[in-house]
Amino acid sequence: MLSGDKATDVQHRFLVDVVNEIADVIDDGTAKTQLGQILPLLDMYVEWHFEREEKCMFRRSCPYAYANERAHESFMTVVKRFRVRYQAEGGSQAMAEEMYHFMCDWLVNHIIKIDSTMRDYPDRTEKPY
Repeated sequence: MLSGDKATDVQHRFLVDVVNEIADVIDDGTAKTQLGQILPLLDMYVEWHFEREEKCMFRRSCPYAYANERAHESFMTVVKRFRVRYQAEGGSQAMAEEMYHFMCDWLVNHIIKIDSTMRDYPDRTEKPY
């Protein structure tokens, strides 16, 4: 477990799957038509994951909790820009590549560096089995 929280890691795996989907549309040249289906997945991920993970970090008294919140806000801003751009211009290979690089950077510089700090701060509200 990367984050120390099983549910959080399942949600992170979903995001990895979305990044792999972006890679697939880049490889097969279908970005123009497929990005319209991928952007709602990112919106769903934000709604499903961010608030839950933020609460988990605060519950664990993780010192990175506020930085995590700010990073999530930044992520949402970038995804909104991609959505607005898609609505104005449609999908393109260049946009898919930008999204892919942004998401890969997020996986490395956010999930691996920030979210993984949760594992050092146990959730004291969970009941042991």
